[in-house]
Amino acid sequence: MRIVHNNLETQKEIPKTQEYVCVECGSTIEVDPDELHEGWLGALYFICPVCGKESMTDIETELPTKDNIEFPKHFNHTCVDNGAVDVSDGEMQTIIRRLATGMWNCTNEMNYNTNESSTAFVFIENLAGDGEYRIIVCKDYWEGSVKANPNDKYYEGD
Repeated sequence: MRIVHNNLETQKEIPKTQEYVCVECGSTIEVDPDELHEGWLGALYFICPVCGKESMTDIETELPTKDNIEFPKHFNHTCVDNGAVDVSDGEMQTIIRRLATGMWNCTNEMNYNTNESSTAFVFIENLAGDGEYRIIVCKDYWEGSVKANPNDKYYEGD
């Protein structure tokens, strides 16, 4: 039995099941609202009962804020187990050299490379403008975003 309309709780509308197509196996799945969970960027996801993989829905949601962001719930994990291509040490070296050359030839304070289809994430930053650069290299990383609050003051350092 399913309640279609609750006269005692008129403020809460009971959502209906919706059909979604799994991005991994292409199966069409009927999903109940209680089978959805919040994930990367605050989007709603379901687990496909055919292939067992997670798929994002097209339901509009808002980005999490600094006050409600949760790890790992609101982050995307880029790793081989989630289908990303492993980057060899040689390929990583090529990415680092390309980005470093770009830093030397421009006035950017930072430069980065990420590709969601591979495990490579490289970030290069010019800390003090004195010719010294910090390089961060990750082969398995988590990524997320938060919505800025215009009333928040940004940290400017000591």
